[in-house]
Amino acid sequence: MGRPPVRRCYGHLTYEKRERVTPSTLYDVACITKPVTAGSLLMRLVHEEGLDLDAPVALQLPEFATHGKERITWVHLLVHGGGLEPAPSYDRLRNRSAEEVRESILAYRPRFEPGTRYEYCCDGYVVVMMAMERWAGLPFDRLVSERIFHPLGMDTARFFRPVDEVPAGVAPTEFEGTPRGRVLHGEVHDHLAWTLGGVSANTGLFMSLGDVERFARAMLGDLPGKEAALFPPEICARFARPVDPARFETRGLGWDTRSPQGYTVAGRALGARSYGHTGNTGCSLWIDPEQGIWVALLSNAIHRERGRKRYLRMRPRLSEMASAVLAAQTQGEDTGSPVPGGADRGLSQD
Repeated sequence: MGRPPVRRCYGHLTYEKRERVTPSTLYDVACITKPVTAGSLLMRLVHEEGLDLDAPVALQLPEFATHGKERITWVHLLVHGGGLEPAPSYDRLRNRSAEEVRESILAYRPRFEPGTRYEYCCDGYVVVMMAMERWAGLPFDRLVSERIFHPLGMDTARFFRPVDEVPAGVAPTEFEGTPRGRVLHGEVHDHLAWTLGGVSANTGLFMSLGDVERFARAMLGDLPGKEAALFPPEICARFARPVDPARFETRGLGWDTRSPQGYTVAGRALGARSYGHTGNTGCSLWIDPEQGIWVALLSNAIHRERGRKRYLRMRPRLSEMASAVLAAQTQGEDTGSPVPGGADRGLSQD
């Protein structure tokens, strides 16, 4: 740790080009919310209170223990192996209150035997959120703010509730493809999280470039101004490695890891131990502990139709460019790139 990271901002917040992107622009980072909030809280509980991740979640949330779900552990939910609803369909959410949605998730009958296979599932993280709220006696957004955001100096990271005033500099997302039929601005894109009131562990966190930087540095063991890192290296390593590829594919505890073949955000450059997460709003965060490098892309690429899915090609290229510049500078070459040397660097924003 030492030298400052690179921050680059490109373009405007809308196609009308009235407002340019800045380092303080807040983005809906979508499913990156999962490891940054629920995953981080559990990291602290494992380290500080000895939480057993192989214990049933129902020990903390007794009403979850129906239809065989009493066997579902924290690990099962973190790796998307609990067998709960795989996707937040609009039909099951229509005209339901947040409390009704929570109750329906708790009462759900698993689609398959928990712990036997992987199926991406947002509902599992809603269960983690409810269990964390029960443990702390606090709303989830306040709990994450007090235990993660405030200690790391993530001063602008936040969830937006419907009653909240939306400040300037929040990137809009889309209105197409949602039943709300309007441009979403300071309003979570995911309909499950929106039905839950804008606060959920599955998605909907808004972050600026500085927030992502502070979190990535913490995952690499840094906490400026403190004697000890918030996340000890051994805890980070445990959460960031594949749990059981035969059952859960590339999933770690809240994180995804580098695929041994095919498409990967890590591209061809970031190491086998690299890990990260993506969000369907166009954002991504990938961390390589061996190189000490992290690469983030913040984007509202789904704003209207133009530009949709282009970020899929950009993510691995961005990782490869950052790693190539690092390698060249380590060898003392002048690449002409703006990326500085040092053990932790690399941020890009679109």
